[in-house]
Amino acid sequence: MQNRSEIIGRVGRLLLSVLLLSAPLTNATDAGVVRLKALLGQHKNLSADFVQIVADAEGKELQRSAGKMTVQRPHYMRWESTRPFQYLIITDGVKLWRYDADLDQLNVEDFTEETAQSPAMVLGSGGADLELAYAVEAEKKDGREIFDLLPLGKESAFEKLTMEFIDGQPVVLRMRDFLGQVTRLELSGVKTDRKIKRSYFRYQAEEKGG
Repeated sequence: MQNRSEIIGRVGRLLLSVLLLSAPLTNATDAGVVRLKALLGQHKNLSADFVQIVADAEGKELQRSAGKMTVQRPHYMRWESTRPFQYLIITDGVKLWRYDADLDQLNVEDFTEETAQSPAMVLGSGGADLELAYAVEAEKKDGREIFDLLPLGKESAFEKLTMEFIDGQPVVLRMRDFLGQVTRLELSGVKTDRKIKRSYFRYQAEEKGG
């Protein structure tokens, strides 16, 4: 079983990759990338319940957590883990807030270019640089559209990022690191294009009860 810091670290790396779901691709030429562009660019924002499962290289489950997430173009995100512990991550593209409710601990950091280029933070000007950073492989299987994103650079901390869609909606985000460990994010209750105030993506004092 992974310790708390390891779990939170993997949460951060994967959940920020979820911003792929809200970043449209541009200047696509490959057929797979063209289709992915259409899927990613169709909504301004996306909210869903999630279950996150971390497994080792042999497939043994190491940890399971659940909660709610919301992402919105271009750089907004709110991630609320409710089980097995409460952990909140929010960014407005300027600041990044991490609040551990169990420890009553808040960390604030700048949303920098370095942060944007971190292993699981795939951002940029509307995702325009995505094709420079990844090779995209696409297939259809059992009613799902599946896209594998393979990092082209040597600095990535993961080997492959896989996105699965059913009827145009994302259902699975899966990341495999270079040690073979897999983090799988399963989405349900997906809602799109809601009216969301910008303040929802900024940390408020009442988040921890005042």
